[in-house]
Amino acid sequence: MENRLLGCIVGGAIGDALGYEVEFWLQKEIEEQYGILDRYILHEGKALISDDTQMTLFTMEGLIQEGEDILDSIYNAYLDWLKTQQYKTIQKGRSSLLEFQELYSQRAPGYTCLSVLEANERGSIYRPINHSKGCGGIMRVAPIAFLKEDILFKDQLAAQVSALTHGHPLGYIPSAYHVHILSRLLEGYTLMDAIKDANRVIPSIFEGSEKLIRLIEDAITLSKNTLSDVKNISLLGQGWVAEETLAIALYCCLRYEKDFNKAIVASVNHDGDSDSTGLVTGNISGLLTGYDKIEKQWKDSLECMDIICMECKKFIKKLK
Repeated sequence: MENRLLGCIVGGAIGDALGYEVEFWLQKEIEEQYGILDRYILHEGKALISDDTQMTLFTMEGLIQEGEDILDSIYNAYLDWLKTQQYKTIQKGRSSLLEFQELYSQRAPGYTCLSVLEANERGSIYRPINHSKGCGGIMRVAPIAFLKEDILFKDQLAAQVSALTHGHPLGYIPSAYHVHILSRLLEGYTLMDAIKDANRVIPSIFEGSEKLIRLIEDAITLSKNTLSDVKNISLLGQGWVAEETLAIALYCCLRYEKDFNKAIVASVNHDGDSDSTGLVTGNISGLLTGYDKIEKQWKDSLECMDIICMECKKFIKKLK
């Protein structure tokens, strides 16, 4: 379990850090500057993580600190994350993550997450707070897949966690789909079988999933052709909205199912939200690969690597 959890969360952070530097770049700008971005851009020797990995850690913290209501615990953890975006010095709160100065960095945090949390409001599937379907929900839910509860509980929880800030059905359904796939992979499913199962189960739980399923079917088809990754990904979108983020990630993981390096490189070299597509790709491919088999080059320079590993180990202890 530890190897796969670390693979999933560290893998996500690797994709996040690789893509963060070019998040708002056009693909032609990436190509002009780097040819293909296949290695970290370092700052004082570190590859910087974005708000995507920060919020993933705070999701895990909410699961670790779980009280009577798991959704309350996660929401409160997000309020603690908000402090890291508002202040530059260490703050007090429920989360032990507030003790780490490295997390007090603004890395292009999503407006939707910030505005909802700053207003101290919270949405739900049944009482949506807005109509956002941005990828700020899907990028933070991967730890939910490792809970011991049954898969339908985890699917629902992932959607509810995302609906705290993102009210459009396509703002929270892709989160359930993502967690469903990760959960099935943990059970030993192949990636393709996990996708087939999600295509069957997710529409039976949530209304409004038709567009997502069609886009994922497109990703499956595109992963089998001979066109370039840049061309194929452009046909799926840019990843700013959650259904596109997931479709791009699944395309990359299907195309390079046994090659973590190629999957994450493909996932960030495109127009659009490169850090989020990199993170979701890294979650899936990292779980499939396992932490031990992810190359050392990606781990050595990753910012907050010690914090990520520490939080994962705390979570594993909680799961036992």
